[in-house]
Amino acid sequence: MDEAFYEQLVEVVRSPALIPVGDFNFPDICWKYNMAQRKQSKRFLECVEDSFLTQLVREPTRGGALLDLLFANREGLVGDVKVGDCLGQSDHEIVEFSILGDVRRVTTKTAILNFQRADSDLLRTLVARVPWESLLKGKGVQEAWTLLKVEILKAQNQAVPEYRKASRRGRRPVWMSRELLSRLRKKKRVYVLWKRGQAGRGDYKEVAKVCREEVRKAKAHLELRLATAVKQNKKSFYKYINGKRKTKDNLYPLIDAAGHVTTDDKEKAEVLNAFFTSAFNSQTSYLQGTLCPDLDIWADMQHVSPEIEVETVRELLLHLDNHNPWDRMGFILGC
Repeated sequence: MDEAFYEQLVEVVRSPALIPVGDFNFPDICWKYNMAQRKQSKRFLECVEDSFLTQLVREPTRGGALLDLLFANREGLVGDVKVGDCLGQSDHEIVEFSILGDVRRVTTKTAILNFQRADSDLLRTLVARVPWESLLKGKGVQEAWTLLKVEILKAQNQAVPEYRKASRRGRRPVWMSRELLSRLRKKKRVYVLWKRGQAGRGDYKEVAKVCREEVRKAKAHLELRLATAVKQNKKSFYKYINGKRKTKDNLYPLIDAAGHVTTDDKEKAEVLNAFFTSAFNSQTSYLQGTLCPDLDIWADMQHVSPEIEVETVRELLLHLDNHNPWDRMGFILGC
């Protein structure tokens, strides 16, 4: 019966959205570390890993044992998993969850800039051709900034290519290399041959074991690399962490000006609106208290032209975040 179940599971896991749930009665499996004691439990754990299923229940569901399990074959499909009280006379606790994903494929039309393939020389040339002195002469700060932004964006459209943003479902995992993807495809081919009787079960198990070890090593190597370089590249680290989360937290309760706690979404919006309104000055249209003292003095003395030193600007550019696309453009323009 167990082998028949495993064969059916391998067949149905190909569907775009699969959520197996039920009492599997494997109390000795440690889902935190993917370890088991009994031979039968180890076989079940291997089948789950080979099918790329994720187990989402973390709390005991019967006494102190975790018997009722919930799986999903892709990220973002299930969220808000909670273990509640018992129903009626049952000694198993209720597992509540929400289905978040849409099984339909959605083709995204969002285009984003590919700064990795930007033509730096062309960008410098286009920016250098702009007659900045005559263009910005006699202009105010806001008007000059608008003109600068327009010219930079024109040069960006010619020097930085665009590409279509991949949907989450069709996106390859970060740890998935070409070599590992080739191994997984080979595993699928061996499985098809095994089902047709053209390969032995031992051949498939050997290939599946190698793939399982390679996936574990790839994930561990990626996580170690991100943790080591977290101080230099925080963006990639937190992007990976947020991608592992099953649900997105809502906005927490806020405290209004009177000291009352607001939990309703409409009240939260009003509190945020009141805060942003109070943070802006209607005359200057910039955040109060965010400018450095020198800029505050210059803002009060608008008739005095600011002195811009090349070395000061270059020093600021050299300390920009190299992992930010806009900062990388700053490096290009400052070189």
